[in-house]
Amino acid sequence: MGKKISAVLTGLLLIAAAVLFVLNSAGVISFSIGTFWPVILVAAGIPGLFEKGGRIFSLGLIAAGGLLLVRNLGVEPFAGLEVWKGIILPVLLCIAGISIIASVFRFGKVGESKSEIGSSDTKELSVVFGEKKVDYSGVEFSGIEVSCVFGSAELDLRNAIIPADCRIDASSVFGSLEIITGNNAKYTVTGSQVFGSVESKNCASGGDLPTVTVSGSAVFGAVEVK
Repeated sequence: MGKKISAVLTGLLLIAAAVLFVLNSAGVISFSIGTFWPVILVAAGIPGLFEKGGRIFSLGLIAAGGLLLVRNLGVEPFAGLEVWKGIILPVLLCIAGISIIASVFRFGKVGESKSEIGSSDTKELSVVFGEKKVDYSGVEFSGIEVSCVFGSAELDLRNAIIPADCRIDASSVFGSLEIITGNNAKYTVTGSQVFGSVESKNCASGGDLPTVTVSGSAVFGAVEVK
């Protein structure tokens, strides 16, 4: 349901933007694109609020876009904010802080460093100031939500049993996540990043293979499928 709502909102926002551009060109309304460009960040963040993964990242986009917008409009006391020190850096620090707090309350483990065998019952994984490697060899994999905050995680899916299409929601804040793949599935990777990277080096193909969709977000971090 969340994915459908996100898709509908994205479509509606694009249509609304198209209508505004037409009205502006026709002289019905008047606005400067240079002043209102931060609305793009806000619009990009709204659909993510309805996705299971990356909500904190979406809130960061909305916050950054909102602060930049009120700054551009000259609203006091925000008119004098410096883009980097007064907006971008504080927003990034807030994203990191909220991610750490959320991870602690949801999972209760900080600073752990260990390897373990994956479980088909595990739907969430969080690493905070630590390192974790999870091996799904011989285990059925049906998707997971992963967050790394000042830590690193590795999901080994090379020998996992993937019976059907599934999804990995991944977020990395000053951390890294590696998803090691095999020829047991196809992988599609989408994502957004702020001074980070979300990328895929996987090239497995085949019409009969299930598809694993990786939705990643990275803030000074990395999500890599290889």
